[in-house]
Amino acid sequence: MPGKEPDPSSADDSPADNSSSSGPSTGGRPPKPESERREISHGIYLSEQEKQEIRKRADEAGLSMNEFFRRRALGPSVQPEMRRATRRRLTEVATDIRKIRKEVERVTFLTEVKEELRSALEDLTALISEMK
Repeated sequence: MPGKEPDPSSADDSPADNSSSSGPSTGGRPPKPESERREISHGIYLSEQEKQEIRKRADEAGLSMNEFFRRRALGPSVQPEMRRATRRRLTEVATDIRKIRKEVERVTFLTEVKEELRSALEDLTALISEMK
């Protein structure tokens, strides 16, 4: 606090942290290559309403505001997470429909073969009956 002398009895008598003197850290994420480092900041002015709207859209997309800005500015359109999940689910449903269609075609084919076999068997039975 301003105007208050530091209390000498509360001074830290513990030895200095020597963790930095033991060399480079062996844990954690390795550094990014120079080409991938983001070191430049560019601020923008927003109204509170604009900020809230952007935050809402970023949250819906499952992104931070910075990542949302970056993707909107540099990449294809940003889709909300719900839309991406819906698209994945629709793809799964389409795949299921294709499988069902193939099964129906297979069963229909078998039904046609079954009818042809039944007809042939009836003809054969009739011929055998005539031979008796």
